[in-house]
Amino acid sequence: MNHCILKRSALVLLVAFCLSFAPQAEAKDNTQRLKVGVMAGWLMLDEVNGLGNAFYLEDVPESGLMLGLRVSYPVLSRLWVEAEFGFTPTTLPREQESGEEKGSNDASILSYRVLARYDAWTREKMALFASVGVGQMYLSHDK
Repeated sequence: MNHCILKRSALVLLVAFCLSFAPQAEAKDNTQRLKVGVMAGWLMLDEVNGLGNAFYLEDVPESGLMLGLRVSYPVLSRLWVEAEFGFTPTTLPREQESGEEKGSNDASILSYRVLARYDAWTREKMALFASVGVGQMYLSHDK
């Protein structure tokens, strides 16, 4: 399992690095400009602990594709306030009862985060920044 997570993480970092060399439009003044964008990524959850519920394995969701919206607003020249909202369709393992096939139930994970981002070093194609924030994830399912 850990080997698989390392491979996926390395792939994500490689793609992000390659995209940093993509052509960009000329940089403009970022002061007082709201930025809105879409985001997509892979939400990796532990097979045993999922979202922190280790007692009931039938409530541990599978990893899945996260889709969402990201909003950023500059407070100072290098300080941004950001908000992220995400949705991950996933499944929960279904308890196997006598004579019934083992299967899964549909579920979804809703998440939000509020972050402060400080841009330490920015160039045309790459930026070094530090980010700190809080957030929460909710598991929603029909059993």
